[in-house]
Amino acid sequence: MSKKVLWRLAVWFVLMGYLVVDFLVVKGPLHRRLEDKNKKQTDESRGIAARVFYIPIYLSQVDYAVDKKLWASGRTREGVNDTERNYLRQVAMRDLTDQYILRNKLRGQKKDYPVSDVEIDAAVLRFSNRFLNKEDLVKSLKANGIQGEKELRFRLAAKLQQDQYIQKFTSVDTKELEAEALKCYEEYKTQASLPERLKVQHIFCAKLENSEQQATAKLNAVLAALHISYDKSALLGDLSAIVSEDERTKRDAGDLGWIRNNRIAPDFTEQVFSSEVDEPKIIESKIGWHLILVNDKRQPKLRSFEDMKSEIMISLENQERRNNVEKFRITLRKQLADRIKINWNMLKQPWTQPTALEPASELLKLPDDLKD
Repeated sequence: MSKKVLWRLAVWFVLMGYLVVDFLVVKGPLHRRLEDKNKKQTDESRGIAARVFYIPIYLSQVDYAVDKKLWASGRTREGVNDTERNYLRQVAMRDLTDQYILRNKLRGQKKDYPVSDVEIDAAVLRFSNRFLNKEDLVKSLKANGIQGEKELRFRLAAKLQQDQYIQKFTSVDTKELEAEALKCYEEYKTQASLPERLKVQHIFCAKLENSEQQATAKLNAVLAALHISYDKSALLGDLSAIVSEDERTKRDAGDLGWIRNNRIAPDFTEQVFSSEVDEPKIIESKIGWHLILVNDKRQPKLRSFEDMKSEIMISLENQERRNNVEKFRITLRKQLADRIKINWNMLKQPWTQPTALEPASELLKLPDDLKD
């Protein structure tokens, strides 16, 4: 046998030996590469867009998160082009990734971030109040893979603990912001004058849930009652808890507080500011129909720094906290980059099957069939 043949056999045996060791013994780079490729193909075929600590994030989960953000701004998937869809999915993917990272970070540390039953009860109530009836609540729980009240409480408690954890690492030094607040006031003193303000109550019917005929029928019945009432504000407050679909105000007598023109949607404020005090009326905005009642008007005036200080400080603190939270999350992602595998190309795929999002109105507690 020639030396050339012997060399070839030696090389072949070495190569085979390496492959055996790589694939069967130590699971080396070639094994991992092939495994990652097969895993990626398998994950993509199953609709898995990412894995964080090997836990899958499905594209349908990402789209559900996008749907919630669109719904909160009065929008749907309709009118969202491919570019915006990809951007919204990227934002949702980062949010979901952060949630998984925080869950992992809190393992073994939960005792350091205690959450009381009272806090969990309040979180459950806020969650359940988002839905019109128990069927819609059950549908949403199943869409999120939540099996009953016990798991819902566990997840909400975990979210409260995550908020505590983030707050610990993103605190704001208010003393440093006081000088910044005075500087802001001096720079924008010309804008410190209070514009005309109106104190307004409303009852809201969403276009997402009502046809024009349904909404106006509800609101006209309330309007008729207000016209014959001696205390329109009190009656509207009572009825808002029953009729209104604005979860932020319905349990606060429909009170929008003191509003300023151009601070919220123009299609709403323009109609409100053209209204008379104590004269209820129905108006339409992009997101629905409102029965409004202007309780009082105040004329413009220049505000002092002391008068504005708390408002400026809150604004600066919120901005600083948002910046700190974003920096903290970016840092966590960088630290755990090897545990995060995202198939960004999957975010360019068409929409997955939508899950209905239905806002709350009357459900005040979890239905009996969800309780253990």
